[in-house]
Amino acid sequence: MLPCPFQYLFSACLLAGTGNLIWNSSAQCLCRKSLTRCTLEQRFFLQRLLLCTRLLQMTRQRCLVLLGYIRNYVLASQLQVVRGALWSSRPDHLPLCLQYGIVLDAGSSHTAMFIYKWPADKENDTGVVSEHSMCDVEGPGISSYNTNPPGAGQSLVHCLNQALRDVPKEKHMSTPLYLGATAGMRLLNITNHQASDAVLSTVTARLKSYPFDFRGAKILSGEEEGVFGWVTANYLLENFIKVSRRMWQPAGLAAVKRTLGAMDLGGASTQITFETKDTIEEPQNKVMLKLYGQAYKVYTHSFLCYGRDQVLRRLLSKLLQVPGCARPRIPDLTALLGAPSPQSL
Repeated sequence: MLPCPFQYLFSACLLAGTGNLIWNSSAQCLCRKSLTRCTLEQRFFLQRLLLCTRLLQMTRQRCLVLLGYIRNYVLASQLQVVRGALWSSRPDHLPLCLQYGIVLDAGSSHTAMFIYKWPADKENDTGVVSEHSMCDVEGPGISSYNTNPPGAGQSLVHCLNQALRDVPKEKHMSTPLYLGATAGMRLLNITNHQASDAVLSTVTARLKSYPFDFRGAKILSGEEEGVFGWVTANYLLENFIKVSRRMWQPAGLAAVKRTLGAMDLGGASTQITFETKDTIEEPQNKVMLKLYGQAYKVYTHSFLCYGRDQVLRRLLSKLLQVPGCARPRIPDLTALLGAPSPQSL
């Protein structure tokens, strides 16, 4: 009997369907069998061994991938815990990084300064803004300084000094500063253009003397004033975005929340603004906006001289034209409207 060419074969490792390892130690090739059969068995065991080796390599790769997933999950969980700890250790009103902006609303009857703040990270390219502080400027609106233009700039000093205290010093140079004048200055610009320019020049010089990022002082058009008021009203009503505990979320997921129209009754004008899907015939009344990733087509119109103060002046003018009315008295509007008088209560 011929000796077996391979007295022993390597023990074969077989991977069962249940994942258990089966070891085959009976690898001895008996020489009683024919040489051909012994060679076939040797080849069979070698093929099994090669297959087992490949399966083990694949299993090892899968385990490494699984371990990678587990590691990434654990790392993400740890980052989330750290982030939550950072948020919980800070006041809700103080995000990690804030930007500031200053707006001076120069109305016809008075001027007010508003300081806003928002996180550096925006929501769909639009900042999530909240009011930081405000200041009412003493005295009348800047249009009332038509005979004393330097007084318009001087009237802003008190509130601008407050802005120096309210905005962190390290943020002064990066804080934009705007002044927008409304219907009072629009009327002055129509009746006395030189006086209007003089008032704006003194106001601009005063604003530039402060260490903020001055972006300009201008007279807003009636349409701009109307759109700004409409955006403000719907923003406060959370029609664009909705606030949660620490995050801002879109106002509607399945459908965009409906906006409301706004009528802004000012001192010298009234603006009516609303969103519409209809065709807007006059181009100056059409404004396209994109807020928090959503497009809006807005109609706006401004009625100059239909503000509260201008209506009162027109009423007094009519009363002066009444014969025998040397000292006109403003009528009791509540009585004219049918409301009960104080004597009847």
